[in-house]
Order: sequence, then C-alpha cells, then structure tokens
Amino acid sequence: MRLFVLLVYIIPFILCQLTPVLVASHKLVRGLKEEINPSNTSPHNVTSVTNMLKKLITECSSDAYLLINQPGLTYADLTTEKKDNWPFLRNYLYMSSTIVGLPRVENPIDLDFLEQYIISNCDAETINVWHDSEDEVVDYYDIRKRVIRIDLSPLSISNHDDRVKEIFEHDQLIRKILRKLPSPHYTIILTSLNPGLFIQCHGF
Repeated sequence: MRLFVLLVYIIPFILCQLTPVLVASHKLVRGLKEEINPSNTSPHNVTSVTNMLKKLITECSSDAYLLINQPGLTYADLTTEKKDNWPFLRNYLYMSSTIVGLPRVENPIDLDFLEQYIISNCDAETINVWHDSEDEVVDYYDIRKRVIRIDLSPLSISNHDDRVKEIFEHDQLIRKILRKLPSPHYTIILTSLNPGLFIQCHGF
C-alpha cells in the first residue's frame, strides 16, 4: 500500500522554515534515492535534491513537467493525516511508478533552473499559471514537451478551515490542468519557494 508521502513520526524541536518536496511520475526512474541521503532524520541538502531531479528529468520521459510552487506549504500539509485535503494528488500517487517525498530540504529548490534544464534538455516550452486558473493553459495538440509552471496563491496561516479549503481548491486546479493535456505522461514536482513555519521540524 502506497503512503501519501513518507513523512512520519515527529520529534518537536524549534520553529523553522524548511522546504518540503514531493515528486511523482508515471515513469519508473531507478536510482533516484541514491542521489540523496536515504534518511529523513536531517534536512536534505538542496544540491543533492537538485541532482536527483536532474536525473529524473534527463531521460525526458514525460510529455509535461508540472513545477508547482505552493507558498506557505509545510511538510505537515503532506502527511498521511492530511491526505483527504488532496484527493486528486493522492489518487495520482497511487498510480505513479516513481514517488519521492522529502519532508525537509534546507533551502528552496531553484525552479527557474529546473525549468531551463527541462527546456534545454527536452526541447520544451513553458506555460505559466499565475492566477489559479486552468484557463491559463491553452489547448495544444502538438508533441512538443511542456513545462507548466504553476505559482499558486499563498495558503492561509491564521485560519485552519480556510487553509484546508485552499489546499482542496489547488488540488482540483491541478486536476483540471492535467485533464487539458493531450498526454497522460507527466511528472509533478510540488514544493514551496516560500515554505510555511512549522514547530516540529528537527527529525522523525
């Protein structure tokens, strides 16, 4: 049975701001975890994580690469306890051949670098989603690969119910965007350039 993401038992430490990263792909890519520290007890090095993502991308096996920035995201939002907030993403993970969940990366991933890496290595072009609308992704039918940069609106900090609603709406937005794509072969990289603060962050 697949877990929503492998982010489990927690030891409280201090308030901190670390970046979660969730990667899922239809294609089985072997050896990804060899690029990073196999333990989640300490924050992952951003360079190692970037190298892992480059290895995933280098094969150009996906027709679309979704680079999703969710401001305010914490690894607590991606635990099994919160899986019902992400019904589409959860179902996609069940079907994915490659899943990597990193609860804490020491610095945000450079999505601009990843975008350019995909463009140069896979002859791709970019579609930007800046306003939480699937209409920003126009229909296309050619075989050229796409980078879909999705910059979501920030999650609420003060109101839990609003936060849950926002996550659900963003999950549905991802679903609607993917349904517009002409190919079912895609890779999702979900992270945060401005992660939220979380008090339980020093280990598992």
